[in-house]
Formats: sequence, C-alpha cells, structure tokens
Amino acid sequence: MTLKFNSRLYSDRAVQDAVRVYKRFARLKVRKTRSAVYVDIDKPKRGLEASLPGEFGNYVLVATRDYRP
Repeated sequence: MTLKFNSRLYSDRAVQDAVRVYKRFARLKVRKTRSAVYVDIDKPKRGLEASLPGEFGNYVLVATRDYRP
C-alpha cells in the first residue's frame, strides 16, 4: 500500500518522524517528489494490516500541526 502526503498540506518532517516511529511495525520506503511525499508500506506485522495505514496517517496529521507555524 502507498500513502501520499501532499507537500502543501503535510510537513516533510512529520512524515519522517512517523517513519521513525512506525518502522518497527512494517517495511517503509519514502519517495519524494516536488508536490508530495509517498510512503510505501510493505509487510506489516500480523494483525496490523488494516489499521497501520490509518494510524500512520493520523500520526503525520498531528505531527504536521505541531510543526506548522
């Protein structure tokens, strides 16, 4: 699964923080373009397949709020 975070809406720093926190739960790969940051989520731990993408996105949302002026 791939999550897309629009760079105009989400902080790059927030995405990187989320990757550091969630990397123990799945294999995560970050790709950046001028307009977005993509996070590929692969091989989530058993039982987290359905909830991990949403929880990751929630973390990014809250962290973005903390980093934006």
